[in-house]
Order: sequence, then structure tokens, then C-alpha cells
Amino acid sequence: MLTPVDINKKEFRRAMRGYNENEVDSFLDQVARDYETLLRDKLEVEEKLKHLEDQLLQYRKLEDTLNNTLVMAQKTAEEVKQNATREAQLLLREAQAEAEEIIHQATLKKETLENEQAELIQSLVGFKSQIRAFLKAQLDMIEKLPLGDKASEHEDN
Repeated sequence: MLTPVDINKKEFRRAMRGYNENEVDSFLDQVARDYETLLRDKLEVEEKLKHLEDQLLQYRKLEDTLNNTLVMAQKTAEEVKQNATREAQLLLREAQAEAEEIIHQATLKKETLENEQAELIQSLVGFKSQIRAFLKAQLDMIEKLPLGDKASEHEDN
């Protein structure tokens, strides 16, 4: 590739009917300046391109990181949801088992109370019969007591 220095150092052989040497030198100087400007611009653009490519690479890495983070967050959210569902199901089963145990204990207590009530009623019926028999025996004894003269007078009144 030609450099501006190559253009400036280029010498042409003289020919008889050749070009005007001053015009050619002036034109070559202009071409060298323009060429130097273009080379500088090209280097700047290449530097800028390199910088932009580096930034693009960083952004792609950042995008990958964000995508990975998003995927991980989604997985974590799903795991949390599944764990919460499992825990809720476990709590529900425990609550149902506890409720069934409470119902079972209440049923046993009810049966025990009903049995005690039946025994108490039976005892009360027996006690009433004993009291009746006792009172009847006492009345019979009282009826069988001999009455005296004064007692017969009161009885007649």
C-alpha cells in the first residue's frame, strides 16, 4: 500500500513533451495530503470500529448473563412455587389427619359419656327402686305399729 511519503518521494523521468513539473509536483503534494487524511480517517474509523466491536462483545456477554439470570430466576420461581405447593399439600394432609384424630377422640368421648349416662340412669332407676322399697317397708312398719288408746282417739278425728 502506498504511503504519503511514497507519493512525495516519487520522481518521474523527464521527457520532452512531458507534463509541467510544477503542476505534477503540486498535484502530487495535494494527493499526498489527501491520502494522508484518508489514512488517518481510516485509522480512526478502524479504532472506532474496534471500540464498537469491543462494546458489542461486552453487550453480548451482558445479554447472555441477563438471559442466564432470567432463566435461573424463572427456574427458581418455579422451584419456589413447587415447594410452596408441596408444603401446602403437606400442611393440608397434616390438618386433615389432625381433624380426623380430633373427630375420633370426640367420638370416643361421646361414647364414653353416653355409657356413663346410661350407667347413671341405671343407677338412678335402681336407687329409686331401693328408696321406694325402703319407704314402703317403713310405711308398712308404721302401719303395723300397735296403736294405743290415745293414738286411736287421734286417728278417729
